[in-house]
Amino acid sequence: MEVSKTRRLTYLLGAVIVAILLTGGWFAFQRVGLPAGAAGIGGATIENRAPGPLTQRSKTALIASTGWVEPEHGLISIAISPIAGRPPVIARLLVAEGSRVKRGQVLAELNSLPDLQASIRQAEARVDVSEQRVAQAKAGARPGDVSVMNAESARLEAERKAAQTDLARKEQLLKLDYVPLVQVEAARLRVEQSTHLIEETRQKLRSLTELRSSDFEVAEAELRAAKADLEHMRVNLASATVRAPADGRVLRVIAQVGEAVGPAGLLELAPAGRMAVIAEVYETDAPRLRVGQKARITGEVLAGPVTGTVTWISPQIEQQQSPSLDPAAYSEGRVFKVRVIVDQGELLENRIHAKVNVLITP
Repeated sequence: MEVSKTRRLTYLLGAVIVAILLTGGWFAFQRVGLPAGAAGIGGATIENRAPGPLTQRSKTALIASTGWVEPEHGLISIAISPIAGRPPVIARLLVAEGSRVKRGQVLAELNSLPDLQASIRQAEARVDVSEQRVAQAKAGARPGDVSVMNAESARLEAERKAAQTDLARKEQLLKLDYVPLVQVEAARLRVEQSTHLIEETRQKLRSLTELRSSDFEVAEAELRAAKADLEHMRVNLASATVRAPADGRVLRVIAQVGEAVGPAGLLELAPAGRMAVIAEVYETDAPRLRVGQKARITGEVLAGPVTGTVTWISPQIEQQQSPSLDPAAYSEGRVFKVRVIVDQGELLENRIHAKVNVLITP
């Protein structure tokens, strides 16, 4: 019985020793890395890693990383805002995926376009009416109206004179008791009425011939408001026609005819210009990076290697997005983004978003 226990303990101890040896060998393999010449990208050899921290790398070794292809200034997502509280719905789509467009070219039209065009015509009509009111306020009364009022004033003046003559005659007759007092009072009332009518006519004539500043200011305020409404309508009308902000190529159409444009936008546009590769370099390699370094770019989607130059290095550490090239490198996914401008950009125009390998020469 004791022999059986001893044998089992011996087997268990042996298994533990084998496990420790195997685990130690695996970690040693991870720290040492691949043999020289066995871990290359596009024919270039990545540095061997001797046991020790990652910061103890050769200053002359190539900096290996992965990245993706995109235009120099990134991609443009064409967004559309709601117009007058209405969601933007596509009525006409004038481009397709892969279409090349010019700056200012119409990409799509919204279903609110006809209504906005009608609103523009109404706003223009209101501006015309307001301008006529301002011109009328400046010009004052029309000559014909002034002539009519002058004639009316002259007629009333003649009537008053006749009433005054009749009143004087009846007052003389009253003294001789030839007419009753009531006729004299009636004649006096006609004189007073004629005097009031003449005064009213003179006031109307004065209001016609005088330019009142308050009327002119009100007319001008109405004109300014009408013009502001017209400008607002024109802005809305321009928003109902979606135009290309730059020369480029349509990569992806997100919203189709009849669909409302959501937060993702209408389409994705790759602007024309130089092509770049965004490489993700481990933070442990950051001290060896500098603008102007040369880079070699390879990948399964490329017919052959291309070259480029480092033009920008991110000032902050970010989380890694692309898969690592070197499983022996451990940095918890903390990387610096580096922009490499490609020398022969036309070779990558049709490879946007493609994953590539990047070797940067220190």
